[in-house]
Amino acid sequence: MIKIADITPEIKCVNIILQGPCNYRCCYCYVDRKRLDGVPFGPISTREGAGKLLAMLDLMGRSSVMLVGGGEAMLLPNFIELCTSITRRHKLAIMTNFSRPIEPFMEAVPPEKVSSFVISLHPEGEKELEGLKKSVCNMQKAGYPVTVIYVAHPFRIGNIPGLYGWFTARDVVFKVAPFNGEFRGKPYPSSYT
Repeated sequence: MIKIADITPEIKCVNIILQGPCNYRCCYCYVDRKRLDGVPFGPISTREGAGKLLAMLDLMGRSSVMLVGGGEAMLLPNFIELCTSITRRHKLAIMTNFSRPIEPFMEAVPPEKVSSFVISLHPEGEKELEGLKKSVCNMQKAGYPVTVIYVAHPFRIGNIPGLYGWFTARDVVFKVAPFNGEFRGKPYPSSYT
């Protein structure tokens, strides 16, 4: 655990791994589903905990702060407040499944305060694909640095060309991430052809 006294000015990048609830249950998720069921976020979800985090970040000087899952960042009860507080002094990067309305975030956090906004497009997100596409385009037009990541699980590979074409035609970065796991008795990613 980092102690405030141990922080040096050279530290410029901070990853905050949110281990808490997620509203998706992807078949390929590496996080233990039992842990996701009903597990609350830790102290970062409280005013006091967020205040301690911000104090620690401020001691570091200007930083890039990444909120990444293991839970879903947008489910934090104080998500907007936390993002606004971080961006008063620091840049913000977020990885999310993008399953909540994005307008409150866009109203609170200007695009110049965001270094990256990475959307993991999961099977559950594909159920609302048209709404997701519209929101991504709105963010892109507003100047947010949006990237869409798509996990290449074997049953999803056929969707890649169409999605890649759609997003890249709108200047949205689209990346494919390999599936790490087992499918139909074969280990991946070594079983890709």
